[in-house]
Amino acid sequence: MQNGHESRDYRNDIVGNPAYHPWISNDVLDVDWILTNIVGSFGFWQWSLAVITILSVPPSATLPVFTNSEPLHRCQMEPEVENYFFKQNLSFYQIAELIGPWFSDNKSNPIHIGCQRYVANWTDLGWLALLHNNTYLLKNRRLEPCPFGFVHHHMVHQYPDGVVAEFGTVCENHWLTPLSTSLYILGMLFGLISGGWMSDTWGRKPTALIYAVVEVSAAIAITLAPNYTIYTLARVFVACAITGKLIALTVLQMEITLAKYRAYFSAATSIGHNFFNRSLVALLAYYITKWRWLNMAVMCPALFSVLYFWIPESPRWLYSQNRVEDTVRVFRTGYVRNRWTKIPREVENQFKTMLNAINLKNLVINSSEAYVNSASKQVKKRSFTFFQLFRVTHLLKTTVLCGTLFTGNVMCYFGLLFYARVINLSIYLIAFINALTAIPGTIIFTVLYRHFRSRKQPLMGLYAIVVVVLHSGAIFSIFSSQAVNIVLAACANISLILLGASFSMLYIYVSELYPSEIRTNGLGFSAGLGRIGGFFCTFINHLHRVVSDGFPLFIYGLVLIVSLFALCILPDTTGDNLLDFVTFPAANSTPVTVSPDQHGETKHRPVNAD
Repeated sequence: MQNGHESRDYRNDIVGNPAYHPWISNDVLDVDWILTNIVGSFGFWQWSLAVITILSVPPSATLPVFTNSEPLHRCQMEPEVENYFFKQNLSFYQIAELIGPWFSDNKSNPIHIGCQRYVANWTDLGWLALLHNNTYLLKNRRLEPCPFGFVHHHMVHQYPDGVVAEFGTVCENHWLTPLSTSLYILGMLFGLISGGWMSDTWGRKPTALIYAVVEVSAAIAITLAPNYTIYTLARVFVACAITGKLIALTVLQMEITLAKYRAYFSAATSIGHNFFNRSLVALLAYYITKWRWLNMAVMCPALFSVLYFWIPESPRWLYSQNRVEDTVRVFRTGYVRNRWTKIPREVENQFKTMLNAINLKNLVINSSEAYVNSASKQVKKRSFTFFQLFRVTHLLKTTVLCGTLFTGNVMCYFGLLFYARVINLSIYLIAFINALTAIPGTIIFTVLYRHFRSRKQPLMGLYAIVVVVLHSGAIFSIFSSQAVNIVLAACANISLILLGASFSMLYIYVSELYPSEIRTNGLGFSAGLGRIGGFFCTFINHLHRVVSDGFPLFIYGLVLIVSLFALCILPDTTGDNLLDFVTFPAANSTPVTVSPDQHGETKHRPVNAD
């Protein structure tokens, strides 16, 4: 035994001297060793992928903050009546209160304000002039729906255009606006699941390219949408495409570097997406006052997806697919990109020896025929598909628990994001403040994962702190009547910062729980389940009016307690020596996952199967 790598006599017979190959650990290619000692794990090759990921993923999720702005509205009147109001220099509010029920009428349901007008002979301008000074004449009249549509009025702090005004999603159609948001979240769910399956089936790079084409096409469809149906469907496709390609790029990033550097790359992409890109949306919205042009400007980063032709495929995935020559070719490319020089002869000889060693020993065989030797029996590997993810008890348990973690994190994060927006300021400033919370959250995440080898313990610590903060705010709102809104807003924003950090942690921790050949399947499906939490956060926030001010925070705290229990059941990871394969037994034997431990010893971990 040398340096944690076992030397065996058969290598002398098959490969020739030297008998010991440091890139082979117990018949498994040691990708971490190759990245550390040959290719490089923290160079231009890795950082270029991080930059491309940041540049090519548009922040479309925050676009509805502006385009879904809900202006005040009143009934559109007959042309001659509108002309009369114009000549009389009446304001929007004066006209609205004159022609129908308005906010000053306590009997009116706020949802139906501006949706009806009084039944009257409005084209009789003489009578209209009399009515102008005697509005009480209309108070007890019957009401009728607006026959000519609506006139919209955007307030100063709102975005001055949007789909609500253009497509008329008000009054009896007011439910279409939240439905569009819910369907967008549903699109994210499908994108995560389908992106995970495609990425493990066809590779990380092809998946990103396919979804990039879908994304650009859907973005154009949104800009040209003739009605709300096309707009909503195109938004669903954008959500699916963005999350589908992002899950592939996220896993690819972690698979071409080492555990100790993954936090840095994840932090960089998190700040890029959650701060710079979202801040850019607020800046663009301030200067671009038409929602169609704003959508086009926000989606322009998708054009950087053309750079995907020059990103690498994951060497871990290639190795898991028995594509040995392609694996070594990717390592060669990484070496050149990190050093910007030709490969020296001695390094080229290393790559050739590596390729010969793997091929001659058949360290990786076709997944439908592979056998892994254990001390007591021979274990047969079978080709792994998406649906088999649910047939292996160990993996099913992991997926359900990880889905629980993502559901809790998504529900609480987005719920608090909307709940924290109680500051009565400009929508542009609010959007910037929300984006700003990404910076301290990312710093916390980076520091914790840089100094803790354990992935699970820092995550548990953050959840515990958030539970205390949320429940403290909720209890304060029940027993105190002073400065309640300030305390609730502070607790919500502190929790947002910590939950932002936990989001980044989750993507690293969960991805390390799965072997390479199903990593994006597992991560994508788990993260997709989490989007279900986004459906319920708006209903939980509604309890703010029904029960009490801080009750939603109390519910979110309970949700995170459930997440803590799920974390206690899941195993811990350190990011070292990630699993590459899921192995299945021959008849009447126990499935195992195989990977070398930190000392180079082969570990056959039982996996319960149905």
